[in-house]
Amino acid sequence: MALQKFESLTQDELQLAEKIKAGLKNHTGEAKAISSSQMITSMANFNIKTNAVVIRKIINYLRHKGHPICSSDKGYWWAANKKELQECAAALKDRIDAQQSTLNQLTSIIENYD
Repeated sequence: MALQKFESLTQDELQLAEKIKAGLKNHTGEAKAISSSQMITSMANFNIKTNAVVIRKIINYLRHKGHPICSSDKGYWWAANKKELQECAAALKDRIDAQQSTLNQLTSIIENYD
C-alpha cells in the first residue's frame, strides 16, 4: 500500500518519528495515553519544536510502517493487546464511514447545484 503524503517526511520529521515511537512505547495501553499537546510540551522540553499537524503526520507514517499505535479522544498510545488495536480500527472505520457519508452528500449537492 502506498504511503502517499506520509512518505514525504523531512529528515527532521524522520528523526522526530523515532523519538515519538520510543516515547509511545512508554505509553503502552489506553490508560497511559498521551495527548498531542502533551507530546508537544514534552518535545519543547528538549528544544524540539513541533505541532499537532506534524504529530498526526508522523503517527500515520508510523502506523503505515507497521507500528501498533492507537488513538482516541484520550490521545495516542502503543497498543497493549490485539483488542485495543481492534477497537481503534473500529473507531477509525466509524470516522471513515461518517466522512464518506458527508462526501456523498456534498457530491449530491454539487450534481444538483445550479
